This record gives sequence, structure tokens and C-alpha cells, in this order.
Amino acid sequence: MLLELRKHDGAMEEIEVLRGGFACEIATAFDWDAERRRFEQLEVSGGECYLPCIAFTDNAGRTLEFGPNSDDSFWVAYRYAILKSSFGFFPVSHQVEQQLEACLMHAALELLESHYLGKHAEIVTALPAEGPRDTGLGDEGDSDPSVQIGP
Repeated sequence: MLLELRKHDGAMEEIEVLRGGFACEIATAFDWDAERRRFEQLEVSGGECYLPCIAFTDNAGRTLEFGPNSDDSFWVAYRYAILKSSFGFFPVSHQVEQQLEACLMHAALELLESHYLGKHAEIVTALPAEGPRDTGLGDEGDSDPSVQIGP
């Protein structure tokens, strides 16, 4: 699986990662707070900046991507293609993107582990069907913004 790490300045690093556990270690070890602060500083100063994120693309072309929000939560995006038929004759590939506006890091890592295990249906079920959704990170931060994976 290909891991792509994008920093606040647009610098990209690509790594081939074979084990899900190693991918989780890389995602956990990355200094998300520092990257988010640098991004916010560049944004305020009007400089060219890129939202820091980490993306994992499997051999089927499905990509799970996540990055930090300003409140210590993480956004998650999952992109994949589905085949639709045109007039029943010609298969047409259609890109789908499911997004979660806010979750805790452990929930993003659970989705990452499912991604590595090839549990596409589990991820599709766990994320909202269309567009972004907030999972309940309120102003007080007292709700649990976890994503339920599995049965």
C-alpha cells in the first residue's frame, strides 16, 4: 500500500508500507500539532499552504486520507470507484468520496487498520454516505466522536 504524507508547505513523501501496524505507527508518530500550527501561520500570513494529511492507497485504487482539524480532532476522507452501467452496456467508473468532518485519532487509526485488512464494506458502512458529517465534537468536547467499525 502506498502512503503519501503531505506537509504544510506542500512537500510530499511517499513510502510503500506493507503492514497496517507500521502505517499506524507512522501516522501516530507524525507531529500533527506542529504541522497544523505551521499551516495556520502560513494561512494567516497569506502564504502558499497545504492542509497537512496522510493518505493510504491500496492496490484497488481506494484511498483513505486523514488530517488534523484545529480542535485536535481529525477529518477523514475515503475515495473509491464504483462501476455503473450506461444503458446496460458500457461500464462507467464513478468516483465516490465519503467524508467525516471530525473524529478522534484512534477512530481514524481503526479505519486505517480496516483499510489495510481490505474491509472496504466496513469502511463504507462506518462513514456517512454522502458529504461531510460532524460526529458530535461540541464546544464542550464532552461527546465521544468515535466511528463504529464492525458489527
